[in-house]
Amino acid sequence: MKPEQVQDAARLIDAACDRIRELRRHRIGDRKNKQLWADWAAINKNIRATEEHGPLLAQKALWFNHDDLLIEIGSLKAIMKTLQGLARDPDVQDELAREGYSLEKTMTRIEQGLQWLPRFQATVIAHEDILAQGLEGKPLNLDDLESLENRLVRFGEWESKVTEYGQAATNRVKQYDLGRQSLSFVRRVAASLILAIASTVFSSFAAPAYAQEAQKPAAVEKADELTDKNIEDLMKYETVEQILNEKDIIKGTKLEYVKYDAEKKTTNYDELVFQKNMKAGERKPVLVLFYKNKDPPDAKLLGTAHREAIIFKFLSEKYAGQIKFLCYNADIDPEAAKNNYEGLQKKWNVQTIPSIAMYSMFDAAKGESVTKNEGEVERVDTLRGGPTVDKDIPILVKNLSTWAKYNVLSDTANETGYTYRYSNTFTISKIDIKK
Repeated sequence: MKPEQVQDAARLIDAACDRIRELRRHRIGDRKNKQLWADWAAINKNIRATEEHGPLLAQKALWFNHDDLLIEIGSLKAIMKTLQGLARDPDVQDELAREGYSLEKTMTRIEQGLQWLPRFQATVIAHEDILAQGLEGKPLNLDDLESLENRLVRFGEWESKVTEYGQAATNRVKQYDLGRQSLSFVRRVAASLILAIASTVFSSFAAPAYAQEAQKPAAVEKADELTDKNIEDLMKYETVEQILNEKDIIKGTKLEYVKYDAEKKTTNYDELVFQKNMKAGERKPVLVLFYKNKDPPDAKLLGTAHREAIIFKFLSEKYAGQIKFLCYNADIDPEAAKNNYEGLQKKWNVQTIPSIAMYSMFDAAKGESVTKNEGEVERVDTLRGGPTVDKDIPILVKNLSTWAKYNVLSDTANETGYTYRYSNTFTISKIDIKK
């Protein structure tokens, strides 16, 4: 596995994703898939109610621009072929196996994606024929047209996932000069690139249509289970707080929210975190989620705070009664939020949003323990940033469970001689506390 192979693959995928985004913007503007679905259904309803089809069909001709769609399909094919080539490298196959992923299942997903593309191409051609007949004033078979458009809107959902996950993955590659990295690191990057996009095949076309979204989602049956379907259902919410307040999938423990007093121009953060109004024996460790409630339209990495909220909510279910879970909307305090959240950076050392800060009754790195500490709550660590792809959510849940075990819940660190810290990064590290 040569670094240039991975970099070339990332550049090709990035360029293809850019091209797809440009064509989609040309067709549907800034509409999200859900809005397109609603607008498309409204137009079909109007067509059934009127004989004046011309202007309505012309709108369809823009949204389902056949020339653009065929180019988009070609770009997706180039992405899947690039992944297929990477996955054939023995070094990458070894890395996938080392990470616990099945090469056969991964290749099957890529191949399935490639098999879908000719079907979508045939759908585009059939749609073009029916639409052309309607625009020429011939009898319109709306049922057939709706069936084809349903398939194309669902194709748009998969396409959106590929471009989102693909560009998030290629952005990671851009951060490094792979030529200066070890072979094991290059292999990990290549595997991550493959898995990020291959995961979109697994999650696409299994979800219900928007018209069926009122159905109750599947719940997490045990605290140690979080399925792809659970994650998919939670990621449909528009805001972080909808995830945090959600009760059907993950009940969780009681979450507390930092509040802002406009008159005093301060928050109750200190009171909730350090619990100085309570006796030492009554205080609990705290995890604080710093988040933006909704990604701005120009966000480079979409959904990171949403994914972090899923992790946070899940942990609140797993450690109910043992840890306090505090939610801090980074925008509630105008002073702290201005100048790109400079106030949060200075006061709480929160350098990126989202982040999760850990406050514990003891600091194992200082020789303290559950029974040997000063009885005060102190900040011991911060996880900086959030996952950019859904597949990383279970990995973060596992890592954060270990993080909590070693730093807030037990004397495990003192027993083993080491603990785990993020140290304001996104990578967990093993820390020798005996040094």
